[in-house]
Amino acid sequence: MSQELVDVAVPAPLPRALTYLLPAKLRDRATVGKRVVCTIGGRRVVGVVVETRVGEPPPKGKPILDVLEEGSLPEDLVKFLSRLAHYYLAPIGEVMKLALPPLDRDAAQAVEKELT
Repeated sequence: MSQELVDVAVPAPLPRALTYLLPAKLRDRATVGKRVVCTIGGRRVVGVVVETRVGEPPPKGKPILDVLEEGSLPEDLVKFLSRLAHYYLAPIGEVMKLALPPLDRDAAQAVEKELT
């Protein structure tokens, strides 16, 4: 069964972006280059959408939690940074993190909320 998915570069030493489920309510806002709140293990992190697609969901797939309006990257910059990370064998999330401005106070609070 195919579903809408987003590949998110998270600030962790991982070789590739992680795949998350895209909830219907966030479909219009979660575009390439947008910052999104997602979970890794039991903690919330802010990542960057590097691709949206329709496909087979991963086993135990989790949805993204929110889309942040501040600090998105242009799509062409995201593609360049993806190629750069691939070329230098650098973690994609760490490369994206270097290109982003710091989180504003509201975005930081959204990330720091307790998971329920």
